[in-house]
Amino acid sequence: MPRTLFSSLLFITIIASLYGFSSAALASLNSDVDASYRVTWLKSQSKLSVNLCYKNTQALQLTNHSTNQAKHLLHISQGDHILKRRGNKVNTQPKQQNNACIHYEINTESGSQWRKTLTQGNAAVLNTQRWFWFSPTFKTAEFAFFDESQKPLKASLPFRKIGNRVQVANTGLKWESRTVIGDLSIERLRLSNTFLNVTLTGKTQQRKQEWLDWIKVTAEAIEAVYGHFPQNHANILIVPIGKQSGPIPWGEVQRGGYPSVHLFIDETRPIQEFIDDWTGSHELSHLFLPKLIPGARWMSEGVASYYQNVARARTGLISNETAWRKMKAGFQRGRRDFNGKALTKANKTMHVYWGGAAYFFLADIRLRKTGQSLDSVLKQLSLCCLPSFERWSPKKVAQKLDALSNTNVFTDLLNNEGAKKQFPISKELESSITLQENTPLEAIFVSPKVSRFSE
Repeated sequence: MPRTLFSSLLFITIIASLYGFSSAALASLNSDVDASYRVTWLKSQSKLSVNLCYKNTQALQLTNHSTNQAKHLLHISQGDHILKRRGNKVNTQPKQQNNACIHYEINTESGSQWRKTLTQGNAAVLNTQRWFWFSPTFKTAEFAFFDESQKPLKASLPFRKIGNRVQVANTGLKWESRTVIGDLSIERLRLSNTFLNVTLTGKTQQRKQEWLDWIKVTAEAIEAVYGHFPQNHANILIVPIGKQSGPIPWGEVQRGGYPSVHLFIDETRPIQEFIDDWTGSHELSHLFLPKLIPGARWMSEGVASYYQNVARARTGLISNETAWRKMKAGFQRGRRDFNGKALTKANKTMHVYWGGAAYFFLADIRLRKTGQSLDSVLKQLSLCCLPSFERWSPKKVAQKLDALSNTNVFTDLLNNEGAKKQFPISKELESSITLQENTPLEAIFVSPKVSRFSE
């Protein structure tokens, strides 16, 4: 055997043994995927070691869509060639061999961004953009995770699984999402029209059924808005963070990959505190709308603030009277926070949340006088347009909801109540709306029948 060929084969064998691949694996890739990721969590070194194999021999541009997260790339190479990072982009070279691999390493230390990167015992919660370098040409991929001894690890990814592969194309990868690896369990929670994938990490696994019962109760309240869950694929991530001032000190929705609701909880508290808390309903209510453009937070938080009470009343978690009292108290907080800016320019928290809620409340009241409801219009939005992997403006949302309801209710409110330098609903108008039988307000708290589905 020629010395040069022997040296090349020896080099490939050494690289393969270092990073957990046989030389055969370097040259093989399942026919139904565009890329394969083998990820090793080097916990003792606070690193991930990633081998990325992909089809074809063309040079590609890899990205993670985040210049901030790209800085955590420690090393990236293609064979014996070190690749250079430019911002959040890395250009590969044409390959001599189809399916040859790229190797890179990622720093997983959290720094001060604990909500994005968090190591808890034997689990790591990571911003997906930190470690997931990919080409926009990848449509499907497969993943395998291992610990330092090459023992397989469980992983919760923000992507939709299709058989043994996942869909990565057209899933909003420019937006943030989270990956969890290590000590976790993934439970499938059945709803009326879909399933929720619930990921439990660390100590939450010790009370697994309690957390699942809480999520089920909360999700059923959201179903009760118009008879089914608003998204046909969603993930729930529950992360315990120890003793806090409340049961759920932080929650958010992330849309990268597929919509996911992330709840950071005080796992030491009794389950009834979680059922009584509004945060879960608020976060799941964000899924009634697509992701909105920057500056439209009032609309996103508004729909969630409105339904956090309405949805809980629908299934008896709170009474109609309590829901209306809480809503009026929210409107009052919004009025106190008002600082002379129109709702569409609001920058004070309570004005943003409860001014937005007032917008949807007024829309609901007007629609019910025509025989429709905000529920029925949002249901049509769910059926036609969700999930969506583009950002919507308030104008686009209003125009779409008007088209679906054959009205001008949403655009009119946006152009008038949303543009006026006053809180959207006055105390006088609020006082004139009463909670009596057969009124639009009373009807708001009535739940439609939820139809179950067969698997």
